[in-house]
Amino acid sequence: MVKRAFEIDDQGWPYHTETYSYNKGDKVVLTTRSDAVSSNYLFAVNYENFHTMPQVGDMIFIGRYLVTGLEGGSLFLEVKQIDG
Repeated sequence: MVKRAFEIDDQGWPYHTETYSYNKGDKVVLTTRSDAVSSNYLFAVNYENFHTMPQVGDMIFIGRYLVTGLEGGSLFLEVKQIDG
């Protein structure tokens, strides 16, 4: 899960206060550093062994919903490098 700042709306649901947008070819870094703060191109992942799971060439899906028809908010990343 990506750690990212959020607020709670008047119905008790969390939402993100800022939106991120990307273009094909943009680079995004996923990190397990506990001191990292997520931003547009740096996602702080809260699973400390995450770096052991993917291999170079794998595709990683990041989305708020798991294939529910709202894929406009989804991001597909190709693993180019693994450090750690």
